[in-house]
Amino acid sequence: MSSINNQDLHEYINLLLARGEMHVVEREVDSEYELAAVVSQSQKQSDKAILFKNVRGTEFPVVANIYGSFSRMAEMVGAGNQDLHEKWKSIFNEFNLANDDYINVVPIPENMQSGKLSRLPHIKWREKDAAPYITAAVFLANDPETGTANLSFSRCMMLGDDSKMHCCIDTPHDLAKYHAKAEARGESLEVAILIGPPPPIFLAAVASIPLQQDELKLAAFIAGGQLDMYSCEHIDLQVPAATEIVIEASIRPGERVDDGPFGEFLGYYCEVNTGAFVLDIHKVSWRDKAYYHGLLCGDREDLTALAVSWGGRIYRGLVDELPGIIDVTLNPILFASIVKIDKQSEHHPQDVIDAVFKLNPLYNRMCIVVDTDIDIHDLNSVWWAFLTRGNLDTRTHVFSELA
Repeated sequence: MSSINNQDLHEYINLLLARGEMHVVEREVDSEYELAAVVSQSQKQSDKAILFKNVRGTEFPVVANIYGSFSRMAEMVGAGNQDLHEKWKSIFNEFNLANDDYINVVPIPENMQSGKLSRLPHIKWREKDAAPYITAAVFLANDPETGTANLSFSRCMMLGDDSKMHCCIDTPHDLAKYHAKAEARGESLEVAILIGPPPPIFLAAVASIPLQQDELKLAAFIAGGQLDMYSCEHIDLQVPAATEIVIEASIRPGERVDDGPFGEFLGYYCEVNTGAFVLDIHKVSWRDKAYYHGLLCGDREDLTALAVSWGGRIYRGLVDELPGIIDVTLNPILFASIVKIDKQSEHHPQDVIDAVFKLNPLYNRMCIVVDTDIDIHDLNSVWWAFLTRGNLDTRTHVFSELA
């Protein structure tokens, strides 16, 4: 098997192609609805990534479902035969102890070229979407007060205007807190919008760590210690050199606009958001033969990332508190965490459930605890165990949301 270079999405895509682990669509695909429909059908059939070589209206090939596989996520973090959550746990325990010299400054790559936003794919994902959206971009920003780097996801509404976009930033996100600090000073917040960054950047953006911790440092640790980065031309930020497409932008202070509707989580549309932000676009650049990463919100790639992020958080909390924890997954479709245990006592399952709800993970309304023989990633197996292994009324506990 070919070795993995986890610092370069381009090379990783080529590796998947060489291994036959990517569906390839050669024919022309319409960026309005058709591309999303093919992604949706593909993800229902397998966890393979998918490459569209010919997308109407753009020169860029589009890739999707790169992160829609637990095994690929494990490969990207170097888990080997180790459990993915256990590997995540060791990464979170160790990265802050790593050397702070984690950025290797390099010149702007010679294969980078500049162009207009209008040349990028304009993908309309769902029928009632207000406009085409950029859905898989990682926002890189520095805390205006401390300089700590943050990596996060925010959707970008493409307006048919090369000079600006609208973006939705959830209030709890660190990026929103960064913008609030800049806005209090009457300043714009500079952001680099990374489409197709190296996998460690995407994975660090998926992870949920405290505000004061540096997510670029986490990405560098996942990458093996250092990240090659170059300085942007129009904003005071450095970006990963292997990123497929970079948009240099700034978020205006004191201005709110409409965003949406947008077909988002689990097939539901979000209402028009009247508190969206304006992104001023300063430069758009891409590497030679760049891939454009698109993500169908609420489908496999989105849900796998959530399961790794929040499932990993639950796993770390449980392992630190209780014995016998074997594996955890958070199934966002069911809003349920599923925990496999080596049962230590009659009270052990209840202790696990209590601990999960104390951790208060997002996307969690239910916890199911199963024995060692159940595949927690197979819902048929989980529900078979739940429905057949004893009386439901004695094994089901209902908690008040007000508790």
